[in-house]
Amino acid sequence: MPERTTPAHRGLLAPAVAAALVGLLAAGCGGTADAPADGAAATGDATPEAASDAFPLGEVTGATAPDGHKLREIPADSAPTVELTAEPDPVDGWNLHIAAEGYEFAPEQAGKEAAGGEGHAHLYIDGEKYARVYGQWFHLPAEAIGDGEHTVMVTLNANDHTTWAVDGEAIQAETDVSGSEAAQGHGDHGDHEEHGG
Repeated sequence: MPERTTPAHRGLLAPAVAAALVGLLAAGCGGTADAPADGAAATGDATPEAASDAFPLGEVTGATAPDGHKLREIPADSAPTVELTAEPDPVDGWNLHIAAEGYEFAPEQAGKEAAGGEGHAHLYIDGEKYARVYGQWFHLPAEAIGDGEHTVMVTLNANDHTTWAVDGEAIQAETDVSGSEAAQGHGDHGDHEEHGG
C-alpha cells in the first residue's frame, strides 16, 4: 500500500520540492536569473523589458516613405541595419537576400501594433512598391523586371507598416539588377510545365 503523506510530512517536502524545481529550471535555461544563458544576446532571446530598452518604438513623424507609409523615427544607436543582395536564379529571375541586423521578421504580427525591433520589409522596383517580404529570402521573377537596368530596394517596416527611420531617412538598402541577367525559364527546371510540375 502506498505511503500517505501527512501534514507534517508535507511541511518537510515542500521546501525540498521547491529547491528541486528551481534547480531544474536553472539547469534547463542554462543561466541564472541575473545572467542570461550563453548565446541569448546572439540569438536575440532578450526579455521584453530588455527588448523595449534596446529597440524603442520611436516617434511617428509627418514624413513618408515612397509608398505613403509614415516614417517611425528611432535613435541611430538602437536602429537595425539592412543589406540587400540579388543573385540570378538558375531558373528564373533573382533570389534576393535581405540581411537585417538587430531586427526580427514577424510575419504573424503584420498589421498589428508596432513593436520595437520587429516587423517586415517592403520591396520596391524603381521606386514602385512591389511586395511585402516576411523573411530573409524572396524570389523576384524575371517578369517583374523589364529590359535594362533597374533598382530594387527594401525598407524595414514596423508591424503597423510605418517605416523605421533614422534622421528622417528610411532604413533601407538597394541593389541594381539587369533584365538581361534573368534566366526566364531556362535551366534544370525549365521543363516543369511539360511534366505538369
